[in-house]
Amino acid sequence: MGSTKEPITVSRGGVIVPDIGEVLKRAKSLPPPTVYRSLHEYGASIHVMIKEKKMTHKEIAQWLCEQGIQCSATNISMAYQKWCALHPQESGDTP
Repeated sequence: MGSTKEPITVSRGGVIVPDIGEVLKRAKSLPPPTVYRSLHEYGASIHVMIKEKKMTHKEIAQWLCEQGIQCSATNISMAYQKWCALHPQESGDTP
């Protein structure tokens, strides 16, 4: 009687482990990674909304939430402060 099952691989510790080829196949089929962005990366957009559009932090947070970016007015304030510190010429914070 022939068996069509894959051979069982056992580690040194006696634990049954999956076939290396199967693990590789599963790894290749994983979805691409999720890209996480810091809110301050949207600083230029926040700057436009504050300076040109005269929006409040709460309004900006609401608008960004509608765009799929979860944040609060407090998050907007902190992110904008960080962006201004990193981009003083763009933010107008240079003497």
